Amino acid sequence: MSGMGIGTKILLMVGLIFLLFSIGLVTMIGATSFNNLTQVKHAELTRTSQVLTSQIAQMERNAALVARRFEESEPIVSELQLMTELGPYYTAPGSYFGADFRGDGGEIENADQIYLFQSQIKLIQLLLPLRQINNFSSIRFYQISPFDVVDDAPPARLLHLDHEVISVTRFRHKGKQGLPRSYSIRTADFRPPEPNYFGISSAYAFPPDDFYRENRFQLDDDEVVYENFQQNRFVIDRPQSEFVVQNGVPVLQTWYPVRVLLAHPETWEEAMVPVGIVQITQEFDSAAMALLSEQLGLDIALALDNQLLISSLGEVVANTQRLDSAATLTIDQNEYNYAWKPVRFGDQAAQESADGIDTTALQAIVLSPVSELAILTDAQRQQIVQLASITVLLAGILLYLGLLYLLNRPLGALMDGVQRISRGELSHLVNVTSKDEVGQLAVAFNGMAGQVRDLIGSLEQRVADRTRELTEANQAAEIARQKAEKANQAKSEFLSQMSHELRTPLNGILGYTQILRKNRELNTQQLNGLTVIQQSGEHLLTLINDILDLAKIEAQKMELFPTDVYLPSFLDALVRIFRVRAEQKGLTFVYEPLETPNCTIRIDEKRLRQIVINLLSNAIRYTEEGSIHFSIVLLAPYTSPAKNSGNGIPSDEQPSKTVTLRFAVKDTGVGMTVQEMEHLFTPFEQLGGPGQRTKGTGLGLAISQNLARMLGSQIKVESDRGRGSLFWFDLTAPLLFNAPPDPQPPERTIVGYHGKARTILVVDDNRINRRLIVDLLTPLGFTVNEAADGRQAVEMAERNRPDLILMDLRMAGVSGLDATRSIRRRLLDKERNGKNSFQKSANRTVIIAASASAFESDRTESLEAGCDGFLAKPVQPSALLALLEEHLTLRWIYEDDPLSNKSESLTKTVESAFDADINTLIVPPPAEMVVLLELAQRGMMRNIREKAEELITLDADYRPFAEKVSLLAQNFQEKELLAFIQEFQSGED
Repeated sequence: MSGMGIGTKILLMVGLIFLLFSIGLVTMIGATSFNNLTQVKHAELTRTSQVLTSQIAQMERNAALVARRFEESEPIVSELQLMTELGPYYTAPGSYFGADFRGDGGEIENADQIYLFQSQIKLIQLLLPLRQINNFSSIRFYQISPFDVVDDAPPARLLHLDHEVISVTRFRHKGKQGLPRSYSIRTADFRPPEPNYFGISSAYAFPPDDFYRENRFQLDDDEVVYENFQQNRFVIDRPQSEFVVQNGVPVLQTWYPVRVLLAHPETWEEAMVPVGIVQITQEFDSAAMALLSEQLGLDIALALDNQLLISSLGEVVANTQRLDSAATLTIDQNEYNYAWKPVRFGDQAAQESADGIDTTALQAIVLSPVSELAILTDAQRQQIVQLASITVLLAGILLYLGLLYLLNRPLGALMDGVQRISRGELSHLVNVTSKDEVGQLAVAFNGMAGQVRDLIGSLEQRVADRTRELTEANQAAEIARQKAEKANQAKSEFLSQMSHELRTPLNGILGYTQILRKNRELNTQQLNGLTVIQQSGEHLLTLINDILDLAKIEAQKMELFPTDVYLPSFLDALVRIFRVRAEQKGLTFVYEPLETPNCTIRIDEKRLRQIVINLLSNAIRYTEEGSIHFSIVLLAPYTSPAKNSGNGIPSDEQPSKTVTLRFAVKDTGVGMTVQEMEHLFTPFEQLGGPGQRTKGTGLGLAISQNLARMLGSQIKVESDRGRGSLFWFDLTAPLLFNAPPDPQPPERTIVGYHGKARTILVVDDNRINRRLIVDLLTPLGFTVNEAADGRQAVEMAERNRPDLILMDLRMAGVSGLDATRSIRRRLLDKERNGKNSFQKSANRTVIIAASASAFESDRTESLEAGCDGFLAKPVQPSALLALLEEHLTLRWIYEDDPLSNKSESLTKTVESAFDADINTLIVPPPAEMVVLLELAQRGMMRNIREKAEELITLDADYRPFAEKVSLLAQNFQEKELLAFIQEFQSGED
């Protein structure tokens, strides 16, 4: 065998494979036998299902025959005519009065009620033989108004027969307003009365109630016997059937309108008219299925849309099996083979389509237990399994021995050589003595091992070189990462510094602009100039804020601060602003408000306002003629919120309801092309003509899109060049059912405050910023001191103990944060060493941080350092006054207050500040007093204030005197100032 070629060995292997193939063939033959038995059984089930389908279809035809008897049987027609004349919608010719059918309807006489009951009993006698279509059918007859005597009269049920109960209806009033009553009797207890029972005297023998009880009919609880039917049921000329599922039970309903010959109650002309509707119902419940199963001799079931409904084995509950996806059906934990056919009912039958049978119709199924087929195939299966097992065992043994002898030993030696070489034994040689292909492979392997030994040396050198290169690359990557981090940090520091440097001059520009605008002595040209300065400063502030907002978004440091926003007030404020802007440009502004009243949502009001303002501003900017259309539409109200609605509120704090609103802005402006819309939300990208591009930074839409995404939405746009644009975004937010907020009172001019004079210490290394606060607060009666750095602020706070300190955070030398910590620490030590620490804690100095930086970290750090509030620069006077009112509990004096006077209040405020320590003031030298007196006599108040500052620099002891002089000059109290200086000058003399 050692000299046998590999081809011969493969032939031996093919022989073994052929043996295994024989085994598979035997198995396939057995499987084919099983399949043939299954097909025979399925063909038998298919034939039986055809029989079941025919039986169910025949039930529909039987019901149609019964329905036609209502017009073909003369006794039935006679009783129907009589019941029509005595029923609620019709009277006999000659006794008809239209007024009986209006309002509550005319009352039907007792005798007519009894006559109608007698006719119902006669009709029941006639219908009982017809009802025996099967044991699960029922007949109902509904009366309708012939000749449409009563408009829109609903069909009223006269009688109902089924295998358990017989019901009749007693009518007391004519027309649709009178509610009838239903009486019933068990079908088994019904006994037809004697023929002479229907004499005319019996109609007056008893009241109707006694008459019903005499015939063993009991009053039902249900008073509603009117039904709603489709109008086309009144005009069909042959029985019509439909298949429905009621409470999980298949029901076959057959309808037919009954026509009889009647005379019109007014014209007395006879005509065949509809007088009622007969309804035959066959319920295929478990009892009905058991009866059909007994007749057929097999278990059966019904399905709809390939989904099981019910079976003779019991109702199918929560059965998710489908006919097109299961080889067998499992019912009550037993498996069944099955076959089915669609059931065809009249014109609405399920038809076979080009693709096969329509599976959406009713399907009749026959079932056969899987165990019946298993009995026939068990013996054959056992023989095949035994034969296959023995064959496979023998083939496996032969295959193992052949491979072991012919291939395993030389291949094992070859594998051993491979393993040795892989462990580094490069000098090992494979010993295979055969001359076949395996032997030749061993020779080639030995030659390859020699080549490997030669390559190992060069490979080790390459690995060393590559390792060195990777090390150098990793070091370069680490250096690049460190540079990127430093660049990012430098970017943040640059933005923070630029924010401070740009907002600081804007603080002075905007602040003094608002102060000067309050001067009533300015002419129109000067006011217009101040307005231009203010608008330009605000525009520059907007540009700065846009750049900073974009930087925050890119650094993922932008945060949301949700508040309760009352939408009507929020939107009306925006509409008032932009309606004026649109009208100034000659545009029509159309506003469609939200229809839902008192709609309050929880959202970040600032960010929502920023988005809407940007969309409206762009619409007006890029529209030269036409209109601007702004609308808010309710899309999805009152829904349960998701775990995270995207509005910045944690899921455990979400209100129980949410609302989805669409904010849309449509204009008739220049529009955009598809290419332009692709770059619409790109930062610094501006569209439109050159005149429009100069009006912004190109950041508005980019920031708005990012803000919308943070709120869980997205801005979308539709536009066409020359036809305008439509921008919209859908916002889902928590809904609160709050009452509308109280209207904001009109803004009033503050001229002073009640109570004792308050001292304010302004700390800022920028003299302009300090003078702005001084000029803003001094006219209101505040004593305002100044400190140029943090060190001086600590000394003045400890010495003078001001009521409030306005602390700039960024200053050269000692920063505002360090100064705040030092002031808090020193004042706290004084309170601990004082005799009445409680009283001094009540007079705690308030510190308000002021910063031109727009980062939230500045606010957080200031509060942690001991500040009581935060004021952003540029300083808004309203924001500053609100902080003073809150922390100093002030009560303002307004210009339009009839009970107050500005000059008197200020004089009292100044006098209250002088009376306490006028005798303790340290007066400057006589030469300086002469200068002050001369300036006061000439009315040069500005020069007096500058001279007062100069006195403070000469000697700190002159500060109280200089501050009081500066306060009188600031308020233009010339007489008081002159008297004050002369009093101290005379004392010097």
